[in-house]
Amino acid sequence: MELDENWMNFFQAGLVHILEKNDPEKALAYVWQLYSSGEKYYSELEEEDTALNIYRHCSILLNLINDNGKNDPFLRTKCFYREKLLSSQPIDPSCVWNPFLFDPGIILVKKIKLLRDISTMIDEYSDLEHINVWPCRLEIKISYENLLRFYREQPSSIDFINRERFNYFIQSGWKLLEKNHTQLVCRMCQNISRSFDQLPKTKSLELSKLWADALEKDGHIELAIKKAQEANDKDLVARLNQKLEDLKGDSEPDEEWIRGTLAEHVTQSLGQAKEREKSPKKKRRSRPKWKHNEEHLDQSTTVHSVIADVTSHITNWKDVTEFDLPVYKPRRKRKPCQLKSQQLKQDQPLLRSKVARSINKKAPSTEDKFDQLPSDLPAGYSSGDESSDDDDIFSMDEDEQNLFKPLDGKTFYEDSCKVYNTQEQSQNIDDCLLTNGLDLSDECVSGMAFKAKSIYDEMRSPDECMDLCKNFPERYKLCRIEIFNSHKAVCRTVNDNIEIEISGRSKCGKVFNQDEVVVEIFEYRKQLHKTQSQSAEDNKVYGKVIGQIKTNENRPKHPVLVCTLDHFCMYHMKPLCKTVPKIYILSKKRDKESQVEIYEYTKQTKKLTFDRLKTIDQSKRGEYLFLVCFISWNGMYPLGAVIGVFDGKRDIQTSIRLVCLRNNVSVLYKENTVRETEKILSSQMPGQNDEQNREDYSNSLNVFTIDGNDTKDLDDAISVQIISENEFEVGVHISDVSSYIKKDDPIDVEAKERSTTYYPGEGCPPYHMLPEPIGTDMCSLLPGQKRKALSIFYRIDILGKILDYKIRPTLIKSRTRLTYRKAQEILSSEDENIDLRKELCYLRDISRILRSERLGNKVFSFPFEPLSASSKSYFQSLDAHHIIEELMILVNKTVGQDLIKTFPDCIPLRVQPAPSACKIREWLQQYPVIGHFVLSLQQQNLPTDDTLALENVLAGQISKQLPIQKYVWKKIETDFKTEEYENVERWIGTDQYHPQQAMAYDSWISFQETSSYQCSGASHDKTHYSLGIYPYLNFTSPIRRYADLIVNRLVHAMIDDEKSPYTKKEMEMICRKINSQSRTFKKQCRLLHLARKLQNQPIMFHSLLNSTTDNAMSLCFPGLKELSKSSGKIQFSSLKLKSKPYFEENKNTDVLFTLSWIQRLYSPYAYASFPGGTVSRREPVKLDPHQKVIFLSIEKWKKILDHLVNRNIKFLDRDIFEKETLVKCRECVGTHTDVTSESKDGIIKKLQSEFSLTFSKGQIISVQIGCEKKGGLPVPEIQMLELTNNVKCCIQHMSDPVRCFAVYSNVHAGNRRMTSSDYIQRWLKIFRMESATNAAKSTSIIINDLRVNFQNGERYSGSFVLLKPFCMERDIYIEYAWNDIKKDDKERIISFQTDFLCIRCDMVNEVPSKSKAGCPPNERWIWIGHGETKCFQIGKENENIKVHFNLHKDACTPTASMIDQSAKDKLTCTVEILPMADADKHIEKALAGLDKATQLARSIALKEKRPSLDETHCRLARQIGYDVKSKDMQPNNEKQSEAIKKALASRFSLIQGPPGTGKTLTGIKLIMLFNQINLKHREEGGDHKQVVYCGPSNKSVDLVAKWMKTHISSKICPKIVRMYGNSMENMIYPIPNREYINQRSCKDNLPDSDLNEISIHTLIRKKGKPYAEKLAMFEKQFKNSPDDIATEDILKYKKAISMATQEELKQYDVIFCTTAAAISPKFLRATDGKIFQLIIDEAGMCTEPETLAPIIATKADQVVLIGDHKQLQPIILCPEASNLGLSKSLFERYADSAVFLDTQYRMNPKICEFPSKQFYKGQLKTGPFGKWTVEKPLQVWQRPDVPLLFCHIEGEEECLSVTTEEGNQQSRSNRAEVDHVVKVYEYLMSNEKMDRHHVKVMSQYNAQCFAIRDALKKKNFINSNVTTAVSSQGGEWDYVIFSAVRSLPKFRIESNRNKGWCKKNLGFITDAHQINVVLTRARKGIIIIGNKNLLQCDETWEALIKHYTRLDCVVNAEDQDLTPLERPGKRY
Repeated sequence: MELDENWMNFFQAGLVHILEKNDPEKALAYVWQLYSSGEKYYSELEEEDTALNIYRHCSILLNLINDNGKNDPFLRTKCFYREKLLSSQPIDPSCVWNPFLFDPGIILVKKIKLLRDISTMIDEYSDLEHINVWPCRLEIKISYENLLRFYREQPSSIDFINRERFNYFIQSGWKLLEKNHTQLVCRMCQNISRSFDQLPKTKSLELSKLWADALEKDGHIELAIKKAQEANDKDLVARLNQKLEDLKGDSEPDEEWIRGTLAEHVTQSLGQAKEREKSPKKKRRSRPKWKHNEEHLDQSTTVHSVIADVTSHITNWKDVTEFDLPVYKPRRKRKPCQLKSQQLKQDQPLLRSKVARSINKKAPSTEDKFDQLPSDLPAGYSSGDESSDDDDIFSMDEDEQNLFKPLDGKTFYEDSCKVYNTQEQSQNIDDCLLTNGLDLSDECVSGMAFKAKSIYDEMRSPDECMDLCKNFPERYKLCRIEIFNSHKAVCRTVNDNIEIEISGRSKCGKVFNQDEVVVEIFEYRKQLHKTQSQSAEDNKVYGKVIGQIKTNENRPKHPVLVCTLDHFCMYHMKPLCKTVPKIYILSKKRDKESQVEIYEYTKQTKKLTFDRLKTIDQSKRGEYLFLVCFISWNGMYPLGAVIGVFDGKRDIQTSIRLVCLRNNVSVLYKENTVRETEKILSSQMPGQNDEQNREDYSNSLNVFTIDGNDTKDLDDAISVQIISENEFEVGVHISDVSSYIKKDDPIDVEAKERSTTYYPGEGCPPYHMLPEPIGTDMCSLLPGQKRKALSIFYRIDILGKILDYKIRPTLIKSRTRLTYRKAQEILSSEDENIDLRKELCYLRDISRILRSERLGNKVFSFPFEPLSASSKSYFQSLDAHHIIEELMILVNKTVGQDLIKTFPDCIPLRVQPAPSACKIREWLQQYPVIGHFVLSLQQQNLPTDDTLALENVLAGQISKQLPIQKYVWKKIETDFKTEEYENVERWIGTDQYHPQQAMAYDSWISFQETSSYQCSGASHDKTHYSLGIYPYLNFTSPIRRYADLIVNRLVHAMIDDEKSPYTKKEMEMICRKINSQSRTFKKQCRLLHLARKLQNQPIMFHSLLNSTTDNAMSLCFPGLKELSKSSGKIQFSSLKLKSKPYFEENKNTDVLFTLSWIQRLYSPYAYASFPGGTVSRREPVKLDPHQKVIFLSIEKWKKILDHLVNRNIKFLDRDIFEKETLVKCRECVGTHTDVTSESKDGIIKKLQSEFSLTFSKGQIISVQIGCEKKGGLPVPEIQMLELTNNVKCCIQHMSDPVRCFAVYSNVHAGNRRMTSSDYIQRWLKIFRMESATNAAKSTSIIINDLRVNFQNGERYSGSFVLLKPFCMERDIYIEYAWNDIKKDDKERIISFQTDFLCIRCDMVNEVPSKSKAGCPPNERWIWIGHGETKCFQIGKENENIKVHFNLHKDACTPTASMIDQSAKDKLTCTVEILPMADADKHIEKALAGLDKATQLARSIALKEKRPSLDETHCRLARQIGYDVKSKDMQPNNEKQSEAIKKALASRFSLIQGPPGTGKTLTGIKLIMLFNQINLKHREEGGDHKQVVYCGPSNKSVDLVAKWMKTHISSKICPKIVRMYGNSMENMIYPIPNREYINQRSCKDNLPDSDLNEISIHTLIRKKGKPYAEKLAMFEKQFKNSPDDIATEDILKYKKAISMATQEELKQYDVIFCTTAAAISPKFLRATDGKIFQLIIDEAGMCTEPETLAPIIATKADQVVLIGDHKQLQPIILCPEASNLGLSKSLFERYADSAVFLDTQYRMNPKICEFPSKQFYKGQLKTGPFGKWTVEKPLQVWQRPDVPLLFCHIEGEEECLSVTTEEGNQQSRSNRAEVDHVVKVYEYLMSNEKMDRHHVKVMSQYNAQCFAIRDALKKKNFINSNVTTAVSSQGGEWDYVIFSAVRSLPKFRIESNRNKGWCKKNLGFITDAHQINVVLTRARKGIIIIGNKNLLQCDETWEALIKHYTRLDCVVNAEDQDLTPLERPGKRY
């Protein structure tokens, strides 16, 4: 194969092997051949363009090969530089150098070899002055500097690199000299001389030779001679001397070139000699070549000077910008040879189609010309226009500073002194009061209390309760209660930990969280433990609290609690600690709903007095925290008063103080503690009276401490003394605190209350148990200070065996204070003379022995805290930490053994009970093999008599395989090859790195019992299970822990042979006290610090799938102990799934469930940008769920672990890293690595991709964790779920779209007059909340790899360009784009279309870059920014689209590297476009134009006086009358006539029509009368005017249009036309490849076939219509060749439809459409100036903006609203927008002026009776005749004359987790009710001989409707009429069967309910509007099926059931005889 002719064949062959044969090895061989072809074209054939093309094709193949896991960095780098040197564009080299230089798996020699090769390559191009030659040289310089940084810890490598670096500089110097850059070479030599110390002689000579030549060329002959002499070049010296003589000049040397070098003294000598000469005239210096150099430097000095500057500031490739490049003149190209390339191109059509869009892996050029946006650009409403303060949640505002007034003391003790020693304490609520509660007088409490009805039963006495437990143990249980919310608590039995749920506030009783209570169990089930056949719900046990046994005795009477606002009302608050469920706060003085009363506490009077009102910003309601004082508990909730408030802006100190308050941690010391401390400090020699009884080692022992960097309370020290050659003595010295702090003195009492020192961490000062002067000074073992101690001396032999020990009171003096890091440095040093090195080495050897004996193989496990700075420090000083850990454990164990013998009944033991054997057996069943692999559990003895150990794994158990994270395996392999065995051991030995081990260990930890202090005399298990030690206590930290201080005193008593200072009872009380102290303080502080870090930068994390429920999956985060369970939950509703999760029923697999998606996934790169495993096809794609792992055989992994525990990891066979041949796991078979909607040939065949992913227990789930605000505090939350490179789900905007895309408004829409600007802004803010919520649920457009340009400013903005062909092919619609409206180039079209954006940028090591496979998660994160489009521009040349956007005010700020101008053309992001619904855009546009609207529209909106109707139309109305005479229409009744008369004579009128009152008929008559008026007006010379009849739904409009078409004769019927929306028309005339519209939204949205004759989409296609033939031609083409349709044809087709529709609409008198269609641009263009009357039907279902928009847009002169606001309200997705008034229709706002139609003709009078009374104040009457008459009543009725029935049934409801075709998320079903509905339906069909058209089945839940339809189909009722209540609006049927769905067992129904309980357990079945619809659809009878016990909790349902009961119409479903008759076999 000839290289010069057939290079394209190599590329094609490589492409086939990578894309089709999946053989990267073979493909790489072809790339080498292709690369060789490029060299031949360049060097031999001199064809540069072809060579460049070849290298670009090489890059394409290398990218594809790299994405398949194969990489050749050497070839990649060479290709890169060949391409760069031949092109004229600067290309960022970081993509090739970073993974190469920083790869520890590549040896240094290879890296240097490649740098040499690239340097040689650059030399090839130097002579031709390629534009990129010198930038490439600069990149080599930077590469050497990066190598120096990478190998900075390896001196030998540094020397090697420096030698190569020196050679490179010398080589570059000679090249520069060839170009006459003499000054730069001199500067380079100067820098080299300074920066390279102690150059070898040969190198020094090389440098001097170069320097001399440069100085000679620059005219500095004398200095050149000196350098030539240094270079020892005699010939050069002679030549230069001769030259100097020839010049005969007096030129001076230039000191600049030698300053700071060895030659400087020579210059100084020369200068002194000149001064001695008495020359009368000083001659000018001679620089012969200056002029030439100056000219040349003008072009290239910038980049060359950087090369020359060895110490240049440029240290990174991204710093090499276009401003660093020289300006070259265009160079002459080589003359091309005549090749067969043109013929080759013609012969490769298939290949061209494959690579046309993928050359060099670049997006198609987005070059175009765009005008600069005008400065006065008009802007529509933007959510970012909201003014806001800096929303840093760690900044503090003024209110908080006033509340927690900071004191200026250095310690909390000093702060306490200042408070007690001044009069300031009366000015503030001091911390003691906050922590210990307020002391309120009885008068204050009684004055604030109010009478409230008690909902609680009287509690039984403790004695009675305990008797019940003893006598009836199966029914009554002693428990500890945990409060979850106001109506739910869980009680766990004390003995066997059984969970009992308490459902309902009244059943919880007036008890506090964690109280001991007695519970009475309802419906006791004998088998309380879960069995395999039972679900969690089936196994639940419910009960009721009947008595309080024990409460927290330390809780103050009036505690101060940290609370958040309740979600439902402003006068309820929820404590964060859940001490009580809610608190009712005082709220008598507030003026507005949004205000909170703040009270002030006066310490002297012990009273609370009203201080002020605080207005709450509703948009930030969840961010507030309140300090609430508990006053009393009389009603449902306790009464409290707010004494402090904090908004979301808090600094870290204030946040920590709130955590202190939440956990009852005192900040200040009590006054008597302060006084006692002062007393101790004032005594001259405190505690010296017992020094004579102590052994004084202060001068004889070399004592030292090892602690953390910031530790001040040094309570332990150590010493080592050599006794003999084989023995030495180790001393552990514990501060003798008890010698200073006496039992029961004030300091001791407060220490007991505090129990411990609290450490907030991250540099925040700790809250010491003892006052700082005592804890950090007097008792602290500070260096050089004589201190009292209790010392334990161990005599140990050289093998680590303890020969003897003694405990003595001593005096010691610490010689030095070591930090852990310093101690580790000493241990790691090879200098034997370092102080303490010998002692530390002894201690290290001992600790290793002790650790090995104690832990066995557990010593090989490493702790894992990935985000902890202390964790990093721990690993850096591992030996030092182990020394202290082992000695402290040894001392605690030793002291425990001695004390238990002396005082067996009163020792505070540290106890951890063993977990139950049942739990362990379950664990072993779940992890039978991998449990033995968990290194943290090695040699763990189990209560089941088993031991966890690697050696216990049987040979038959190692045949399976297990996953190992790819990046971990890569690290192991790399570190092993570089012989960094300590790192290898860490990677292998950290259980949390390995998924299955991590899951097993996490599961093990989850059921471990909590350790606690227990008195040794109590009857319980006294062993510490995890440590495996008995007895074990805490002794070594008496300054920090009170338990240790107690043991301190006990040791003294033991030594002194005295009795115990504590009795057994006393010790039991102290242990309970210590145990009751908060265990969550440290966790909450760590959570706070973590959130603070995540606020600055989120993190990527490889979490593990733990479990799943119906609506969420739960993840666990190994090592992140701070995260709560809720932080690890991902709701399925946040993932925008195609269908509900499929849960695996096969119990023999680890697969839990499968999720499915449909997404539009695009890329400007087309297929070439994606990995080789990426597919785009029409059938669904299965994604590989295990892309983050590789699989190893368990046998191999066991072999590796065996080497680890046998301490011979370095002897592992190298072939252990060879790939194994394993059977693919089931879920990986037939999967792909990624998915895209692009295609291989670049032709889009399907605009959406359908794909699925399985999820297994323990599977790695890559997520990003950021910071969110919840419950008033910042907490870590999952922001992003990463499935593949192309598919990422943003949890942020799916969970809270309003916060991401809009702003939570806090101003209600109101119902009062306001200015137009107020109206516009108020409504636009509210409506934007709804439109953002709606957009988040719609189908989004995801474009990966899109170049985005960010602009810096006050508000970050940016832009990106979309190519016109790209948008057209993918149906990305821009409102104005490509509409053939030509405009002047100077006024290019600018569109203000608003869409929402989620922009994501991958960051690797803080630089925007795509992460490769195996990239560690801690090295990358994803920048997420939300915003909205600002405007769109069309390019002048190519008509591309430039999208300008603004980031949201709360969006994450772009990083500096993203804004870097030099990288703006390289920054690629993923842009997810969430289109705002067209209707929402049009509504916003109409609202924004209210100022320019008609006077009528403004008067309606602003409630102003409306203009009168003109006299002409009033006259015409009187002439035609107010009724329509037709045999098909009944004459008007009185109210109908009144309504029509008012409508005809007014500009604006309303008609309220309850069900059956002829509202529809009235509307039809209005249409006809309006049309008659318009016709007469036209006859009198007026213009053609049209009537528009619209409504919120197609159904409401179709009903009227169909009635007119079928019932009104053509003689009097107006010319009517029905216009449907585009989406519905597309269902009839589909456009190929446009099926991405939400399938569910269109499943029932077909145009009514009965209206085909008058539908616009049919009329425009009729023969003879102007566009009919054109449309027919397109549609034929669509049908015959759907895959070959050009996007231009689709655009032409759409344009033809638009034009045809507009032309056709003008011909008609009456137009029927929806309100959305009435404001579409197409409609408005067609009807501009023609609409006079606008009728909006079902106006009660329209939001105010939805109603007002068509009034504004159509400019109608007469508006009639028809509806009934007592029926369905508008459907609102955003609850906050609903609460602000969006759910209230414009019709309801004007309802008082509506004409009420008061006579109904539909329902049986008995059916009408209840709705009339309940909803219409009894005004709705029944007419004398109607549609309800029947020949014979149904047998199913209880009374023949009352066609009503309520069937009571107690079923069990189920809930949908996601939105699917079965229903929306949280839609519910009830199987028992489904079955009964089917029985009733079948009975009516068979026994009553009904037809399906007679019966309507309804439910308010889609899921129930789906289940009923499915059940009826199984009974052969195929076309049954089953719909929701909402979709039944406007319809009527003979009989209605309604299923209520919601159900609860009777014992779970709360007798005292609130809004929260009702909302959770009843949902929207309590919506009175929907109930009204349900009850008014039936003509002849209604049957309701539901749980009456639950439904009666709602007022409306309660009234209905009472009404039915009075009529004897309530029955039990199970008592009904509904046996059906035999039916024929036909299908209904």
